[in-house]
Amino acid sequence: MKQFLGCGNVYTDNRGGGRFSVFNKKDLISKIIPFFEVNELQTIKKYSFLRFKKALEICIENKPLLSNHVAELKILLSETTNKRPRKI
Repeated sequence: MKQFLGCGNVYTDNRGGGRFSVFNKKDLISKIIPFFEVNELQTIKKYSFLRFKKALEICIENKPLLSNHVAELKILLSETTNKRPRKI
């Protein structure tokens, strides 16, 4: 993943599982978001991706986060961790 997308890091745990993480906002905007827009997820993860994208947009557009932005981010987080998909 790291070599394919040209960003991020891959971590493995002691059970052989792995995790790909990207923390650089520029990479998220220019590489990760466009990749998943072109290669649309077909599972419930699609809804998590859409909420993540919305949260990233809030963080980028509103450098000083106002209380209403923080509240919206909390709602997005709670919906992402919920197992039932909701339309955005």
